[in-house]
Amino acid sequence: MHSAIMLGQRVRSSLFAIGWLFALHALADVVVGIYRCHDMDRAVTDILAAALMRVQVCLLTIWLVLGAGRFSWRVGAWIGGVCFLFIVFSQFVFPGGPNLAQGAHWLDEEWVWYFRLSGPGDLLAKIPVLALGVAGPLIAWRAGRAIRRWRRFGFDRAILLDRSRLQFRLQDVAVWIIALSVPLAAIYRTAPYPSWNAELIEHWRGVYRYNSAQDVYSVLSAGLYVLGSLASLGIVYGNTKLPFGFRLLSGVAVAMLPAFGCQFWLIHITERAAPHAPTVAWAASSNEVAISAVAALLAIGSLWLVKAYDPPSNRLDARVGQI
Repeated sequence: MHSAIMLGQRVRSSLFAIGWLFALHALADVVVGIYRCHDMDRAVTDILAAALMRVQVCLLTIWLVLGAGRFSWRVGAWIGGVCFLFIVFSQFVFPGGPNLAQGAHWLDEEWVWYFRLSGPGDLLAKIPVLALGVAGPLIAWRAGRAIRRWRRFGFDRAILLDRSRLQFRLQDVAVWIIALSVPLAAIYRTAPYPSWNAELIEHWRGVYRYNSAQDVYSVLSAGLYVLGSLASLGIVYGNTKLPFGFRLLSGVAVAMLPAFGCQFWLIHITERAAPHAPTVAWAASSNEVAISAVAALLAIGSLWLVKAYDPPSNRLDARVGQI
């Protein structure tokens, strides 16, 4: 009974912190998107936009796999959060206004701009790598933890049946109405003309055909943010006695060191292109080192906020230490 009460307290406090995170991240997305739309300091806003989009997908995936809240809420939050990113950054993709080229078919140059490294198209290309790359190790960790608990404490069928009952409340209805309305808005309100969604899917498939070095880079560079997010999770929840400042610096270093290699690769790709080739627009205002550092700091700060609202006895690191 006591453990159930403590778990409920942990879920409520964690949801409070996560709710604040949703509000702060959504506000940051809108502000950065508007600044990009007005073409204000493009180099900085592109770095911030790329870091926000990539780290937010990773954070949503971490919560989906490791969160203690209702699973249906976490699934809805992941779907709605990703679609929210798609809507915001698609609407503010071009400098000059969110309704630029409304009703007119996009040219190839516009699609290159949409799929540039800090654009929403690049996020769509990276989402499979980001989501699976973060979820895979965490699911394996949870599975190993469950096996160890089963070997130590035995298999309680009654608890399993109680947890697997169909639970449906008014809160679930509200959450899923929002979660489903955001994808519908992404599908029906983002496209500037009827065939735009079909063209978007075709361009997304084109990235995964790996017809050029840009396509390979767009997909493989997502691994930087998978590594950075997992390192951030270890920094915040790791069971170590090292000072937090040292762990913070080491985590940022882990995220940045591979980024130097990707940055040299990116420079090599752009140097081999003609001065006015689409590759120049594709790589405009992209700096993987800076983006990785900002993304790592955002991940560490967000995870630390959630941990700060957890009761000490129920934190993830405490539960790991009990196994």
